[in-house]
Amino acid sequence: MNTNMIQTKTAYNHIAIYKSYVCFILQRKNDKYT
Repeated sequence: MNTNMIQTKTAYNHIAIYKSYVCFILQRKNDKYT
């Protein structure tokens, strides 16, 4: 059970990092257009 919890935690961390990365790229694109 501990390994499953760790795996899900790392997966959530990867998703959070990916979301923040996408938001960063979108902000950069908006800055270029404005």
